[in-house]
Amino acid sequence: MRVAQVTENVCRHLLRPGQVKRIPVESERPLCGYCIACPRCGHVNFVTPIHRDIVRETGGVLNEAEFVCDGCHEHIHVSDGEFDKCSTGR
Repeated sequence: MRVAQVTENVCRHLLRPGQVKRIPVESERPLCGYCIACPRCGHVNFVTPIHRDIVRETGGVLNEAEFVCDGCHEHIHVSDGEFDKCSTGR
């Protein structure tokens, strides 16, 4: 499943499964993190490089991320702008 990056300033609660939103939206500002709606359950996770999460971007576009969804506990991995298969993190 391809990552769908939202560039408008929409409320994170309106993200649909597979959509991501950069925080802050403006790519010229330093990255705080990404709101990523789990492609499996739709739960919106705040993924930040400050914690144990892996987040890499180029020019304000998400390239790679790795985290465990707070909603379904699945291990989520984004690579080259695509969601990889999820694995159970329970």
